[in-house]
Amino acid sequence: LDAEHVVAVAMSVNSDADMGFHNFLRILRFATPVSSLLEFRARLVQRYKTVDAALRVLSFEANDDLSVDVFERPLIFEGIVESDARRLFDAIDVVQKKGPKGFINLEAVRFALDHAHALRSLELFQH
Repeated sequence: LDAEHVVAVAMSVNSDADMGFHNFLRILRFATPVSSLLEFRARLVQRYKTVDAALRVLSFEANDDLSVDVFERPLIFEGIVESDARRLFDAIDVVQKKGPKGFINLEAVRFALDHAHALRSLELFQH
């Protein structure tokens, strides 16, 4: 893990200045990089129990169109660094209705997360 990722995860998972063994293990749980929509969905469900709850916490419901900058800002608090957030944004942008636009909306995020397993299978065929 790089330093940026470690700091992002530590700050989002542990708000206490005291880092005990339990908190350290909790941080490690969310320290793995998120490089696919399937991993993104798994991270959100592990942390918030449902995709809907996660989207509410990330405040994606309040915005009509999300630029990559707006999309990646709340993800840093989930331990997802800028490069991974941009990769996720691009994956969502490609699969939304009427193709890539450079902006995504809540409907596109939901569609991508709901179909993350199928999209992961398609990614594997590509490589």
